[in-house]
Amino acid sequence: MKNSTNKQGITSPLLKRSIRISGLTLAALFCLSLYDGQTAFAKTPHLTSKVQQATTITGKVTDNQNTPLSNVTIQDINTQSATNSDANGEFTLRVDQLPTSIEVRIVGYQTQIIEIKDSRPLQITLEEDISDLEEVVVVGYGKQKKVNLTGSVTQVGEEVFEDRPIANATQALQGAVPNLNINFSNGRPGGEGKVNIRGFASINSSDAAPLILIDGVPGNINNINPRDIESISILKDASASAIYGARGAFGVMLVTTKRGKAGMMNIQYSNNLGWGGLTVNTDFMTSGYDAAILNDEAFIRATGNSYTGYTEDDYAELLKRKEDPTLPEVVIQNRNGKDQYVYYANTDWWNTFYRKNQTSMEHALTFSGGSDKIDYYVSGRMYDKGGIMKIQQDEFKAYNMRSRISGTIKPWLKVSNNSQLNYQKYSYPGWNSSADANNNFISTTVHALPSYVPRNPDGSATYRTEINNYNIGDGIMADLL
Repeated sequence: MKNSTNKQGITSPLLKRSIRISGLTLAALFCLSLYDGQTAFAKTPHLTSKVQQATTITGKVTDNQNTPLSNVTIQDINTQSATNSDANGEFTLRVDQLPTSIEVRIVGYQTQIIEIKDSRPLQITLEEDISDLEEVVVVGYGKQKKVNLTGSVTQVGEEVFEDRPIANATQALQGAVPNLNINFSNGRPGGEGKVNIRGFASINSSDAAPLILIDGVPGNINNINPRDIESISILKDASASAIYGARGAFGVMLVTTKRGKAGMMNIQYSNNLGWGGLTVNTDFMTSGYDAAILNDEAFIRATGNSYTGYTEDDYAELLKRKEDPTLPEVVIQNRNGKDQYVYYANTDWWNTFYRKNQTSMEHALTFSGGSDKIDYYVSGRMYDKGGIMKIQQDEFKAYNMRSRISGTIKPWLKVSNNSQLNYQKYSYPGWNSSADANNNFISTTVHALPSYVPRNPDGSATYRTEINNYNIGDGIMADLL
């Protein structure tokens, strides 16, 4: 018994240390498990919260008469996801999180932005956009409000044409009206745009132009002072043909000009100064040596003859000018028994003939007023714009005058007069009979050899020398001086 008791009461130092270490280990593991449990526990509500945030919003859209509105667009502003209301005005929209904001919109009603904090059903009431529906639109047989229109009609007001450096109305309309195509065949100052309403998919010809009526009279929209335009209505669909017959087959543009209003005389003066630059600055070869040798190599391979007529000595002189541009560009040599000019230049023909900037100027003066018996509107305009030609600048000028007066003499007798004077002029350098046919000048400038110069040392224009038959540079300066 005694031995047995002693055995049970004896504990070795090694065993004590082992038990102590094991206890510490267990305590550490227990604390670590508590830390991990707390971390996992902290993350779990976050994951659960994300799942709860994605929800579905339902609701109904009506007008102020409690009539359901269909095809109303309901869009989540944060995610751009959207849906439309059905025939009963009801909708369902899934959103990623709450709170959020939705946009509710439809043509003819005021757009609403609504903040959503929970998923309770929504009851949305839209108010009519009176300012849009009550706008008066000029149509073929008079005037109507937009709310009563069933055809496709687009209208632009005077704000499109005011305070802009434009030569004519088509320049202002470009990009201002959906599905109205305006193309310019050239970039000259005062260029007139060709108008197309129905598109070019099926018919593409000069005859596919809309009927343009200015105060009820057929006319050219490019001849009007843009500041005189009050509004332009564009009839796009078949209703135009129903009113105007075959003339309205390609659409109709109805131009309404301004008229005087009752009250004191109103005098308005305005001016506009514009400045513009080239969208593309062409960089041509200006080395006389490089251009001459490239042309000759190509021409000799094709025809066996020299293109420039330069000799080996001439090429040596051109190479010297390439390395040292300060050497004389024109020398006098005796060739074929007489003295003549020989050219070793490095001319930048493009920058010699074309400007990098153009300016425009406009002055306009208007007198208007009237009473309950008479109204008057008198206007004048001067417009001037320079082109890109440098030595002899091309220039567009336009003068417009309009007088619109109407008076009531008797209740049954009203007299009115609407007169317009228009003058336009485009001056350009060249030797063709019209601006559209004047392509020789551009072609000549592009093809002129850099080894030639614009003028001879004595001030005369450059002409062909007897050492070559190259006449592209011939007479350019002579035609401009």
